[in-house]
Amino acid sequence: LVVISFMVLVLMLCYRFSLFRKIRNAIVAKKAEKERINQERKEREIAERVRIEQERSEQERKRKEQKQTAENLLNDFLQNNPYIAISDWEYLKQQIVKVCPFFQITDDIATKQNSTFKSRQKEEHKEYFDTLLTYPLDEQQRDAIVTLGENVLVIAAAGSGKTSTIVAKTHYLVNKLKVDPRRILVVTYTRKAAEELQTRV
Repeated sequence: LVVISFMVLVLMLCYRFSLFRKIRNAIVAKKAEKERINQERKEREIAERVRIEQERSEQERKRKEQKQTAENLLNDFLQNNPYIAISDWEYLKQQIVKVCPFFQITDDIATKQNSTFKSRQKEEHKEYFDTLLTYPLDEQQRDAIVTLGENVLVIAAAGSGKTSTIVAKTHYLVNKLKVDPRRILVVTYTRKAAEELQTRV
């Protein structure tokens, strides 16, 4: 009986130890699984942050490249066009929008460029404008002469010097800007003015 009781006790103890090991192993396994899940989550978060940062860096790099391309287009255009025609300026803006939609370009740039050009031309050719005709050209006439847009509207009264301005501008284009005379067409609506232009031009 004692032996049987001892064996039963031993079996019970073994069962308890076995059960304890199973429980402990289960706890350890669960803890390990939780740690593995947490580690995978952290790795995914890190990978996502790295991906987002790489995308942000790539976008920033592209923006810088686009901005640099737009700036180069603008600078080259300004260097090659001392006086900016409206149609050329509009075309440039379209090209810049294509390469860099967010690039800020305002018409003030063209206005300032043209204003600077006209001021320099009037200063550089002051003596020429003073002596080109029998009398010095006034400021408004000089401004009309050095303005090189597609259309220059000059409104003035009779006898105020419109024909003289046309003559002077023709001489300025040929002698100072080296425009081929064959590319210049001078038109008038009166026979008297036409005869005067033929004589003076």
